Amino acid sequence: MLFQSPQFLFLFVATLGAYAAMRGDQGRLVALTLASLLFYAYAGWRDVILLAVLLVANHQLSRVTERLAGTRRGLYALWAAVLFNLAPLIFYKYLYFLMQIAAPAWGAELGVERYEIPLGSSFYTFLLIAYHIDIHHGLVKRERQFVRMVLFSTFFAHVAGPIMRARELLPQFDHLRPLDYAGLRAGSVFILLGLLKKVVVADQVAPLVDALFGRSQTEALSFFSAWGAGLGFGLQIYSDFSGYSDIALGLGLCFGIRLRRNFEYPYLARDPSDFWRRWHITLSEWFRDYVYIPLGGNRNGGAATLFNLAATMVLCGLWHGASWTFIVWGGIHAALLAFYHLCRRPLQALAPLPAVLTFLVAMIAWVFFRAGSLAEAGSIAGSMLAPDALGSAAEGWRCLGLALLLPGLQYVERLAMSDESALRAAWRGLPAWIKGGAAAAVAVLIVLHIHSQAVYIYFRF
Repeated sequence: MLFQSPQFLFLFVATLGAYAAMRGDQGRLVALTLASLLFYAYAGWRDVILLAVLLVANHQLSRVTERLAGTRRGLYALWAAVLFNLAPLIFYKYLYFLMQIAAPAWGAELGVERYEIPLGSSFYTFLLIAYHIDIHHGLVKRERQFVRMVLFSTFFAHVAGPIMRARELLPQFDHLRPLDYAGLRAGSVFILLGLLKKVVVADQVAPLVDALFGRSQTEALSFFSAWGAGLGFGLQIYSDFSGYSDIALGLGLCFGIRLRRNFEYPYLARDPSDFWRRWHITLSEWFRDYVYIPLGGNRNGGAATLFNLAATMVLCGLWHGASWTFIVWGGIHAALLAFYHLCRRPLQALAPLPAVLTFLVAMIAWVFFRAGSLAEAGSIAGSMLAPDALGSAAEGWRCLGLALLLPGLQYVERLAMSDESALRAAWRGLPAWIKGGAAAAVAVLIVLHIHSQAVYIYFRF
């Protein structure tokens, strides 16, 4: 069920009505939980059964995790909980890929079927793993009310992120406030902004990106076309996923629930480390806290730090998909982070070179993220770095436009969202009828461009 679909609009309005009719925290909690389960049920019975089994099992496993927390036996229990939650993800998402790798050793193709990944499985798996780890380390207490744990794991607003921690979301369920105008107004602003990014930007640039990547399968792209593919997809995936995240944030605000912002203008990043503090923030923090730091972080010298960076980024790439293209995408970012780690001081003295380098390498890496094979990605990346032909003047201007548009749009977005900017101050000073007219114009623009079947990119993960 996509956020821009009529089905979701019906579910959202019905949930608002049910939530408003409830008078206490428990009733509001139940209304949101039932709506979230209906959201997952729409994806199919298999998804719901898997989710139900995981939730019941994790509710019981958390008893053991809490009781044995801080002990050696507790560490074994924690690993058991982690592996239990990873098992379905490995089966649905990675088994086919692993069998394809193993097939040459067996001397024949293995008859393993590629399964469709259950809705939201990558996200709620990481959420539940973090839940057990935090219980083990005493950062959060086990949730004893099953319905609260269900809502924490399945709240329909963040089915594809942000990856909320238990200590961030569960306390908000203690006092679910009634619907109010301020929350609905703030939520509507983020929902409109997210739909604007998704429907008017991401979905409109998608055909251009699809055409360029399609051409690359039969011919070598020119320099400008290749960069158009990378820059175009950079615009598409940011507008698509940050748009989704804004909608999620807005949906939460409508019910008085604050979700984390998942993007902070990543194409304005000062350096590679700053990029990952701004892009898919909750996933970056998850890998930092539960992979990079446990591996040793930067505590054991330069060589170990570089290894830990590489391992974390490769695993981050693999999380996005069971394909060598995602692994290479993670490896490219690992190499960039390692290079910056080794050359930090001279690079900082050459500002804005680190920012430009980060932006350009990120665009090259997006080619591997988007491509269907290493051969396709290698062909496009080769044309970006060692072109056989430049291409037409029109392609060059389009490429330059995209290169300026990506950071330019985010700069305007940052001004619009900053309470201290002159643009925001000017907006606050406008009469209410002008603000309402602007919001209505944006809504009409969205409706004119909406395509309810345009799937969010991160729903695949």
